[in-house]
Amino acid sequence: MSALTTLTVTEARLFLRNPTSVFMALLLPSLLLLLQGFVIPGTMEPIKGSNPDLAGLRAIDFFVPISITVALVSVAVTNYPSALIHRCRGGCGRGMGRGDRSEQGGW
Repeated sequence: MSALTTLTVTEARLFLRNPTSVFMALLLPSLLLLLQGFVIPGTMEPIKGSNPDLAGLRAIDFFVPISITVALVSVAVTNYPSALIHRCRGGCGRGMGRGDRSEQGGW
């Protein structure tokens, strides 16, 4: 197994351990997109106007990039604190100079 494959499998396991990140990444953006499509009237109808760039697009089509952005940002925000704690507790201690500070009473 290559190093990239091992790292990907390990990160996937860490991601799946945190149910909040799974919810924020997969379920929340999908639910938002579905709710916006069904609750807001007129989102499924094509946009009318003289602008050729918008011809044939629906209002819901503009929510898809927003939904993807919400998914990416929420994963970063929910996983950052746990990754930071993991590193501070010695997960990757050599890269942060942990040896020197732990002897001085830090961390």
